Formats: sequence, C-alpha cells, structure tokens
Amino acid sequence: METKEKVIVKYFQKDHENTLKHLSRLNSLLADFAEKYEAFEKETGMPPLNQRLLKSLVEQGRWPLEGSIESFVSNQPKPLQSTYRQSLLKELAKLDFAIDNFQKWVESINSVTRYPSDLKKIENLPWNGLKLELNQNYFDSIKGHFELVLESEVDQGLWVRAEALRLAYNEFYLFADQHKRMVPKGFNALFGVHPTFPVTEVNPHPENFLPSRPIGWKP
Repeated sequence: METKEKVIVKYFQKDHENTLKHLSRLNSLLADFAEKYEAFEKETGMPPLNQRLLKSLVEQGRWPLEGSIESFVSNQPKPLQSTYRQSLLKELAKLDFAIDNFQKWVESINSVTRYPSDLKKIENLPWNGLKLELNQNYFDSIKGHFELVLESEVDQGLWVRAEALRLAYNEFYLFADQHKRMVPKGFNALFGVHPTFPVTEVNPHPENFLPSRPIGWKP
C-alpha cells in the first residue's frame, strides 16, 4: 500500500522535557569545568580550553588532558620536563572532581526514559563554543524523538481499528457496569479463542455474563 502522511499517535512530553533537563545539567557541568580550567591554565601556562578537548573529556574522562599535558611538556627544555610534568599533574588533580562529574552524567543517561540514542554521541549535541545552545528551537528540533508515529497505510489502518475496538470495549464494560453485570476482561474469556485468532462468535458460556454479587458472596 502507498505511504500516507504520518500520524502522530502519542507525544511523550514529560520524557522530552526530562531530556532537556539532563542536557541542561551537562551545560552546568561544562560551565563549572571551564571556570576551573581557566584557573588551571593561569597556574600552569597550558593552552586555553577548546571545544575539541572539552568534548573528549566528557566522552573519555581524564586521559585526553593527560595527553595534552605530555604534548606541552615535550616542548619544554629537557632538563625541566620532569619538573613540569609533576607540577602539571598536581594541578590536574584539582580538575578530577569536575571531570568525574562528566562521567557520572554520561552514565546517568540510561536513567532518562526515551533519551534519544543520537544524543548519546557528544558530537551530536548543539555545541556553541564551550557550551550547549539549549534554546526553544533546539527543544522543538528534537521533538520527533518523543513522538510515536505511524507512517504506512497498514499501520494507520491497524491503529484506527484498534482505537475503534478500544472504544467498543469501553462501551461494553460501561453498559455491563450500569446493569450490575460482571463480564470477562479479555478476548480469550469473552470469545473462547486465542487472542491472535479471528473471532467467530461470542463465547456462549453463561458464566461470562453473571449478575454482580457482593464481595464475600458464596453460593
């Protein structure tokens, strides 16, 4: 069958909002680290923090910065390299807590319901310099990740019929309740067939349509 215009069945708004909150948390961690790195830079003479290094620290932990330190040390006079290295690693230890927070953030992604797999890649986040650009436009741009969408004509046809079945079921139970009758709450009991088979008739067993009885009633 031909594909029709997609139909949005459900929008998981809360999960959408929670994902943005999680990204906002990362933004706070990025700002905190940038501030600490600035002090580290002034103390050591290391190059300024750049986006590439920052992304690597979020994804991989401390070792990319250790690599930057080794590169920096290698450009110093050989007699002083050991002293430089010890001094830099001592200052680096002051950044460990902030770097560990990045790792905790990454690990906590799994606790966010319906967090988009695409956004687990740090490179795919909306970077702007050393921070994330988390504005309304971005919020709207990722909305599709939180929508249950039916695109094919078959899927849409099944959905329409399932919705009609739901409404009919609700009407069935409401009618029974209004008339003080107990009715089965499943296809198998109601129709006497496995739920994946076509229904040929309503199950004629009389116990499927009994008058309601008070709790504790015994024959």
